[in-house]
Amino acid sequence: MAGLRWGATSDTGRIRPVNQDSVLAELPLFAVADGMGGHAAGEVASQLALGIARQHLGPGRRPTLDDLVDSVAMANRTVFDQARRRPELRGMGTTFCALSLLAGDNGAPDRLAVVNVGDSRGYVLRATGLHQVTRDHSYVEDLVEAGEITPAEARTHPQRHIVTRALGVEPNVLVDTWELPAAAGERYLLCSDGLTNELDDDEIEVVLRAQADPQDAADRLVHLANQRGARDNVTVVVVDVIDDGFVGRIEVPAPPAGMVVDDLRQLAIGSRSGATTQPSWVTDDAVARDGLPTDPDDLEPPVGRPLAPPIATAEPPPAPAGRAPAVDAPSRRARRGATGPSRTRTFLRNGLFLVVLAAIAVFALLSVRAYGRAGWYVTFRNDQVTLYQGKPEGVLWVKPVAKETYGVKRADLAPEWRDKIDARISFTTAAAAQRW
Repeated sequence: MAGLRWGATSDTGRIRPVNQDSVLAELPLFAVADGMGGHAAGEVASQLALGIARQHLGPGRRPTLDDLVDSVAMANRTVFDQARRRPELRGMGTTFCALSLLAGDNGAPDRLAVVNVGDSRGYVLRATGLHQVTRDHSYVEDLVEAGEITPAEARTHPQRHIVTRALGVEPNVLVDTWELPAAAGERYLLCSDGLTNELDDDEIEVVLRAQADPQDAADRLVHLANQRGARDNVTVVVVDVIDDGFVGRIEVPAPPAGMVVDDLRQLAIGSRSGATTQPSWVTDDAVARDGLPTDPDDLEPPVGRPLAPPIATAEPPPAPAGRAPAVDAPSRRARRGATGPSRTRTFLRNGLFLVVLAAIAVFALLSVRAYGRAGWYVTFRNDQVTLYQGKPEGVLWVKPVAKETYGVKRADLAPEWRDKIDARISFTTAAAAQRW
């Protein structure tokens, strides 16, 4: 049975004021959605699409390919209905590119599915090189296939941003699908066009081979796209196929003006046997081209993801031979009734320690409260539609707070809308939740 290890990063970029990309990275589904349709509507479309797909599949499930396609169709219909009913969201849509570990028969090899709508991309890195799995649904890709322009000309074509297929534009959508063996040692990349607009495939391959950890690879790709100018939002998910592993969870803050669904990144590491497969794409002497560093120590802190300061540690020096440890000297002086500087220094040290300890405790409490209050969602309160601030499930003692009741009752809504509101889809801003 295959295991997965992954990392994900999303960034607003250097030009756009809002991050309209959304990213989902948790078993069984990894997805990138690039929203379009105005200042706010694109953000709503991408978040709504991933939220509906996640609700349909559910964390921890092993879907079939049909389940995956059905979830995309449901997300498409939901975005389409919202755009039709809300004038301020009219014209919104989103790309959708996803990878999922499929349910398999007993004893059958594990398989992966890739689905795509739009011009976000899916790649696989093997020993033979970096291969694009998906096909862009874009105007310039149609020109390339027709032989009217070359792939190099497509990269700078003035109409390269026109997509020919997206979620939410029509009531029904055609979903491209691929089913692949889950081969341990392979690495998958999902990304919005904000990455491929700035880096070509050869440059992306260099980074993917140089960074063994998938989170380091995702951070590095986004950082390099920002260095190139990042004219669009940049979102990256890197997924490694490893031997049978266990799944853990670590907290990750949502990127500035962006979204990581559920504010969590899943991390699959290790295996029951304590060993993992050596990736087939790893090289011992990875030489960077075009000035791209391969040593993780050479990495600059990625934009929007400050590195934690190092914690200095030191072992106390051993006591000189033949002498009692230094810690005993103050106690001997104290027994003799000594007073003065030594006792004063001890008092000050203890006082400083208590002040620092109190400051750390206050900081931890404020951090938990801030995290527990991050995000907005809409649900029912006493059968009335209500806007809440915070996490739907709460964080420790920090519970979500009701901010506004709209006077719309559960009985006033169609069943499909009751289900959507019961799902408690999270948004990064109050405005986005109110628009929804």
